Order: sequence, then C-alpha cells, then structure tokens
Amino acid sequence: MRENWMPLNGPGGGSLNGYDPQTGLWRQFWIGAAPGPVEFVGGPTGGGMAMTGYWQGFGPNGEDAMVRQTFTPIDGDTVRQHGEASFDHGLTWSTRYDLTYRRRKEPLE
Repeated sequence: MRENWMPLNGPGGGSLNGYDPQTGLWRQFWIGAAPGPVEFVGGPTGGGMAMTGYWQGFGPNGEDAMVRQTFTPIDGDTVRQHGEASFDHGLTWSTRYDLTYRRRKEPLE
C-alpha cells in the first residue's frame, strides 16, 4: 500500500507499507522532507496494529528517538494513528502525533 501525506502547513511525505511473509511482520518505509527516512516494523495487537522504528533527528532539538505508532480502527471507514516517541530507549513515552484517517468517499480523478 502506498501512502501520500500532506499536512496543512509544511512539507509532506509518503510511505510504502506491506506484509513480510518470511517474518510474519508488517513493515512501513516512511520518507519525509524532514527529519528523514525511518523503517517501522510490527504487527497486530489488541484489535489494532503497533509498529516501532528508530527515527534519527525526530526530537524537537534533533534528538534520535524510538517511535511507536498504533493504528486502531474506529469504524469501517475510520482509523486512528497514534504516534509516541521515547528519548530514553523506551522507558517513557510521549505523544507526538494523533491522526484520524477517513476513507475517501468519491473516486480519485
């Protein structure tokens, strides 16, 4: 699956997402304008999906971070993506983004 993401302000990014049958895990390769690329790996958990990755320069002052993102279905057309970062190797986590995705109703032109 290919994702294109564009915020209201600033640069966007995109990802390639897929299932790896050899490992049984899902992978997401994210590339954005800043702070750079990251690979997330994970799988199903408690009614959703969780993926983690090591993101260089993700912090507000350019610190590297472990990033955990969870995807939780809200209904058949809506998914919540909650992103948390840890700057102490997973001891503590803080929310960095909380997004809601809705299925597009009309066809793309």
